[in-house]
Amino acid sequence: MTDAPKAAEAKLPSHVEGAVKAITEMHRAHHQDATRMERLTDSAVTIVGKPAFLLFVCIAGAGWIALGYSSPMFPDAFPFPLLSLSISFIAMFLAVLILASQRRADRLAVLRSQMTLEAVLLAEHKTAKIIQLMEELRRDLPDVRNRVDSEAVEMSDPPDHGTVMNAIEESTKPSAAKSAEDATNREP
Repeated sequence: MTDAPKAAEAKLPSHVEGAVKAITEMHRAHHQDATRMERLTDSAVTIVGKPAFLLFVCIAGAGWIALGYSSPMFPDAFPFPLLSLSISFIAMFLAVLILASQRRADRLAVLRSQMTLEAVLLAEHKTAKIIQLMEELRRDLPDVRNRVDSEAVEMSDPPDHGTVMNAIEESTKPSAAKSAEDATNREP
């Protein structure tokens, strides 16, 4: 418990602080750009997603059925057509509500994946530069025997990302086509 205040007081390195600020800004912009309807949808999904809402629905349904059996004047008697209609309408409403909220969450997920890709590409570029500098330093040091490290030379050049993407696409095509072929062969 005494570690929590120390952790809060610890100053983050500037590059970590910058990353935290970038992520915070991304989330802030995502929430700020949300329309009133999107905020309302997210709030409704938050409420509906709680276990208390499931309990409420179960109690309401059980109460409706109990009233239908116990009161001959209740407008919805067995087989409860109004209850069935209500449940169907609510299910349709909740499905659309969840899909709308998920669509908005997906936009944030795309931003996160783009940020991750950017960080990976930057790290790859920096790593290649470090390898280049180390190889240059190794060649310049008089006490170090000169030798050619073909792996270091290869790694010092950042790859062409278009070529890498094409290679990935080509390597996944046969497996996807084979999976589709296997699926059609299994059908009777």
